[in-house]
Amino acid sequence: MKIRSTKLDSYFLKNKNPVISFLIISDTIFTGAAGLLGPIFAFFIVDFIQGGSVAVAGLAATIYLFTKSVFQIPIAYLIDRIRG
Repeated sequence: MKIRSTKLDSYFLKNKNPVISFLIISDTIFTGAAGLLGPIFAFFIVDFIQGGSVAVAGLAATIYLFTKSVFQIPIAYLIDRIRG
């Protein structure tokens, strides 16, 4: 019987091309850094917006990320099913 599971080394990018591994890791770092800039930037502009606070900025980021994570997979599935 043929083994169909993926080896553990494949999950840690050990058996991949080093260039591809570097691109995946750098993309993860840059995307993570860009994702952290939004909430940090909110601390600096909170004094310029009337009625704004750190809690409001955190709540807005939470609502955005929650709705994105809930709807991302169903919408991606729908887009993949539509031809054209």
